[in-house]
Amino acid sequence: MSTALDVLDRSLRGDPEGLSFLERTASIYILDRTNQGAPTTYGCWDFINQGLNEVERYEASHLNAGNENRLNLEGHVQLLASMARRAARRSPSSDLNLIGTCLANAGHQASTAEAQVLITHNSELRERIMGRIAAMVFDFSFHRINTHGASAFTNRIAMESLCAVVAANSVSNGPGAIGHLVMDWIVPSVENLPPLAVAAVTLNLAHEASNKGAPAGTKEALKTLSNPIIAQVLGVLLSEATQESDSKTQYDNRHLLVLSLKALQQWCAVLELSATQVKHVCGSQVNIIEVLSDALYSDVESVIDAMAELLEILLKRNQDDDTNLEGVSLARRFMTNEVGVVSDLVATENIMRENEAEREAVISELVSAISLQRFRFIGRQSHGDVAVCRCLARVASSIALASQVSLRSGTLQRSANGMIDLLLNAAAHPSIHVCGIALEALPSLIAPGSDLSVRLLTVLQRRAIIPHVIVGLSPSLDADDECGVDFHEYSNFREHILADSIVKCYLNNRGFFMESCAAAIDEFCGTATTMEVSFQLEAALFCLSAVSLDASKRALLIGASPAAQAAAGRASSLRTGHMESENIANDAKVHNEMIQRCTTALSKKPVCATSNPLTLAQMCRFLAKYANWFSKSPSQGMLDIAADLALSSFKIASTSYQDDDAARQLVNEMTVSPLAEAAMALRNILSRSPAHFATPQALAALGGGWELSYASANWNDRISIEDREALCSGICRVLASLPFDQWTSSLTSLAQPTIEHLGAIMKQVDKAAASGGADAIHEQTALGKAADEIRLISTMTRTFANAILTQTRKKSSEVSISSTLHHPSVTVFQRAWPCLLHVSKKFGSHEVIATAIGEFLVGAVAVEEHEGNAIPLLKELCELASNCMTAIRNSPTTTLYPLLMFVREVVEIHGYDAENTIINRETSPMASAASDNLDVPKVLEQLLLIAFDTVRFIVGDLGRDEGASSKEQMRGQSPFESNPDIDTKAPQKRKAPDALSGFFLVLASSVKNCPMLLIQLSHSHDSKNDLDEDSGMFLRTVEAAASCLKENEADAARSAMLFLLAVVELQEQSRSVRHGVEAIDSSSLSTSLASIEPVLDASIAHVRSVVIIGLLTGACGSYPREVLDPAAGLLHAILRSSSNEECEPSVMIAVQQREFLLGDDARVVSLALLSRCANGNATKSVLMDFFSDIWSMHQSDDIGAVAGGDVVANFIQKCKVGFAT
Repeated sequence: MSTALDVLDRSLRGDPEGLSFLERTASIYILDRTNQGAPTTYGCWDFINQGLNEVERYEASHLNAGNENRLNLEGHVQLLASMARRAARRSPSSDLNLIGTCLANAGHQASTAEAQVLITHNSELRERIMGRIAAMVFDFSFHRINTHGASAFTNRIAMESLCAVVAANSVSNGPGAIGHLVMDWIVPSVENLPPLAVAAVTLNLAHEASNKGAPAGTKEALKTLSNPIIAQVLGVLLSEATQESDSKTQYDNRHLLVLSLKALQQWCAVLELSATQVKHVCGSQVNIIEVLSDALYSDVESVIDAMAELLEILLKRNQDDDTNLEGVSLARRFMTNEVGVVSDLVATENIMRENEAEREAVISELVSAISLQRFRFIGRQSHGDVAVCRCLARVASSIALASQVSLRSGTLQRSANGMIDLLLNAAAHPSIHVCGIALEALPSLIAPGSDLSVRLLTVLQRRAIIPHVIVGLSPSLDADDECGVDFHEYSNFREHILADSIVKCYLNNRGFFMESCAAAIDEFCGTATTMEVSFQLEAALFCLSAVSLDASKRALLIGASPAAQAAAGRASSLRTGHMESENIANDAKVHNEMIQRCTTALSKKPVCATSNPLTLAQMCRFLAKYANWFSKSPSQGMLDIAADLALSSFKIASTSYQDDDAARQLVNEMTVSPLAEAAMALRNILSRSPAHFATPQALAALGGGWELSYASANWNDRISIEDREALCSGICRVLASLPFDQWTSSLTSLAQPTIEHLGAIMKQVDKAAASGGADAIHEQTALGKAADEIRLISTMTRTFANAILTQTRKKSSEVSISSTLHHPSVTVFQRAWPCLLHVSKKFGSHEVIATAIGEFLVGAVAVEEHEGNAIPLLKELCELASNCMTAIRNSPTTTLYPLLMFVREVVEIHGYDAENTIINRETSPMASAASDNLDVPKVLEQLLLIAFDTVRFIVGDLGRDEGASSKEQMRGQSPFESNPDIDTKAPQKRKAPDALSGFFLVLASSVKNCPMLLIQLSHSHDSKNDLDEDSGMFLRTVEAAASCLKENEADAARSAMLFLLAVVELQEQSRSVRHGVEAIDSSSLSTSLASIEPVLDASIAHVRSVVIIGLLTGACGSYPREVLDPAAGLLHAILRSSSNEECEPSVMIAVQQREFLLGDDARVVSLALLSRCANGNATKSVLMDFFSDIWSMHQSDDIGAVAGGDVVANFIQKCKVGFAT
């Protein structure tokens, strides 16, 4: 095999070296100095030329030899065509620049004449190859089908790729080349060229013109050429291909029809043409609407699919025109006093209404055309042709959406009946793909008072039944029908697409909907139990749950005042778009009665609701979603029924399905288990009316459920931690409604099983750990369970604390929590503390433990805020955090982020007090302060230093030198016990973006709450005020944040930006105070700001250049999209806070870097915009918009071509005009 073919063959087989060679060859040129007197370049065009020659030689030699066993080179030609297309997308100037880069990289000092020879040779080679490819593309022999012994170039994919090469080369050479190809080749010779080639080239012309790299003026050139292309080329091709699509010819007319439809769709998309405009362009030459209507009769999926895509583009513009007309009409009505403006608006509106009449005529033709397809849809469905049904539904949906205004007004109602019937049949189609397409349009066609909502609801209620089969007496979700998806995909379809349509039907006819669902549930609960009935009951409950938000609100209006009912009616009218004619009071009564009827039917606990886990879960979901109604309903006993149903469902789900294989299989298939739904229902019901259940009988029942959750937790993890958290949070809210003197005892009783279970688990862990790794799997499993229990303690104490805080705020005679000896949650902490301390010291390096303890600490510090004697608890919490951070140093993978969030929370709560203590100490050294107040800064300082050391140990040095460890420089009494085993060896750097992200968030919070404390922290107390030598930890963290701006990790980069932004804003505040621009109450605070201002100035000055260059470089495509706004905000703040002399050099460097690929003109306007930001003449939002634009323009495969394209030209104009305003 020849050289080029060998490389292509190896690449097709996935050989890395072959693929690498092709990638380099397609991207760069190399200099060949074998002949010193006449050096040459070698690049993509040379390889393509060599490849084409070798393919032709190979085929010719084997054809002449009569060898029928020759290699199939179709894949080789396809790969070669892909390379050629990539090279053809480069403009001649881009090729010239690549050759210049090649000479520079090779160190070849070529004269101008020698360089021109190389450039001319490459240009001529490109022209020869393109001529050769064009000759093949427009050669009829390469487009015939079923040709014996045909060349690899006749392969359809290869030939269409070569057509794309011709189009790409034309576009990259500029608008003149496009006009030459179209007007000198295609249009005059359309009857003498292969139709497939004409359609493919035309398609790719529009496709290439839509790329970011298309030269400036390309779109205008397409607008100029659109009339001849659409009328004389594509219209004719479509007409001929439609008439002969089923005839037997030497060409594939069906594929020609697909290509022609796609080409027309691409041109219309690029030029934003509507169906009316296309009809005008085609004129009398081709009745384009009739041609498209005829194409609908094709049985080929690709044809109807292409038709659907074309109509979506054409009709989208029609919808936009309808919206514009409505806007002009509204403007005319509101501007009645502006005579001149009104006359212009009237003239515009008249013209638009004339166009609207033409649009309606076109839409009417299309509606009639698709209506005739309804019988064919039924026929194709009976033959199992899902593809054609899907495409017809897609076409009907597009037309329906475009005609919805006329349909809702009644203009097209009679002629559209056939289309609506087709869409209803599509909605009832077994395939959810077909059904989903129909449901995109049908809800929007529902007009007030029409029967469409009733007809559609009947279909939707049937579709809500989960597809299943019954084997014997057992259900299976492996349905054998044509739905085309598995259970999880069907559930997703039902929860989103189907539910949205159900809501639309409900809003149009609320009373009928509620009565229909309630009657179904009442019937199913009273019917003899079968598995089929259980699935039907589940579907009816699903329908009610889908509308729960609106239905429960409407039902609760039964006791509202007439004014409140009228307001609800107006709000509903705004949402639905039409005035509600029904009596709101009567409608509320119907809703209340129907929900009560459903609840009463379910209270019988029918077997059909409890035997099927799917139905039980849906019943619990119904209870959870209507919990607000249960808590406020005037109907007696509904709340108790709901709570009893939820609790009994929880018990059934915990115990009843253990020995039922079919039920267990159903539970395993379900995304959310019945236990989870039952726990959620209990939580919602208890949370809505906690005082109602604060009785001995209710508490006993809830206690039994809580104990059952622990029994179930031991049965092969039947109940998850999330389910227990949901149940626990509901019970905690009930306990919080008890008298305050019962809070501590009740919460302790609730927590006791959890603490005991945690202790038992830790004994197992210690035993497994003592085995020396022999029982490592059991150890990891047990640690996971221990983490769950820690998480549950955190949920329990946090929820209870929030609940009692809410309760005390509601009471007129407020009970102060701190007036008791301890916060109730603190008692739980004390009982669990020995176990927590043990697990943090011995197993804190494990991921699950570190995460659980971090979450526990975050919740506990919020409780500590309300504790009467908070400082001792704070010290203990910090000790727990210190243990875990020390342990994490020895773990290569454990995340530090949850523990850093605890540090951040401590700073948020205590930072302000610590700062005030430091300020008072600095300004009034002789003043006395409470010992607790003096302890707070020490606690915070110690915590921040340990966090700093741990982060530094994990990710490496954060500053210019290592300095001493925090253990060495902590002098005097520690606020809390330091771990004596802290490892002070040199840190081993590892990738830990979560640690950096969390640490920068801690620092940002510190800058906002306690800046003086943070700045005074130093790894050398003797030099903490020596700014010339070392600004300590603060400067090192600022340096680290600046270096993180180059990271591709979104979280770390964003957090670093937020920290730096906080520093810049603090610098601005200190300057404002010094200059008297901003007034503050405290003179001591003014003094403190003045004392730290030099540190802030020095730190920002030290990293300013790095930050500016890093932010602008990142905006040139390397940043993740989500960090652009924080990056722009930080840059704007730095530019505003710095002088032009300080910023201008860095900005110049940034836009001159090779990463900025938008060209000199874009560089100039970018500099101008950044200068305006520095002068205060451009807002932060303008800079965010600027960042978004340059980032988007750098997201291109061929970025070198973007600089001269339409996209950059529009950007430059926007910078000159749009951003300037």
